[in-house]
Amino acid sequence: MTNSDFIKEQKPEHKQLIEEMSKILLKHEPKLNISVANIMGSNMLCFSPTENGVEYRYGFSKHAKHLSFHCMPMYCKPEINRVFSKQFNKTKFKKSCINITDTLNFDLNLFEKLIEECANIKYPF
Repeated sequence: MTNSDFIKEQKPEHKQLIEEMSKILLKHEPKLNISVANIMGSNMLCFSPTENGVEYRYGFSKHAKHLSFHCMPMYCKPEINRVFSKQFNKTKFKKSCINITDTLNFDLNLFEKLIEECANIKYPF
């Protein structure tokens, strides 16, 4: 599956959010490679410091009721999760991912602050 194929499979509101969030990711981490990889049994659009995509730093995965943004720096540094999970409204945080159900009201400014923080964490973790 290509990156374009992954995007085409998304709901219209998810496509737009993925594109906006991707711009923020690449603004702060321009050396990331983008590819689709099968992670945990489903296709994921991966942003990786390596070329294989399996060692991803960030990723998007499709679900029936939400869009998941996976963030490995947040998984490796739980204090980031604690700080940002309190600031995002109507967004469910897990250890390494943010499940976004309300894509139209997702706070991209706060997301950019999260990525700024994560970009300072060196890979490998």
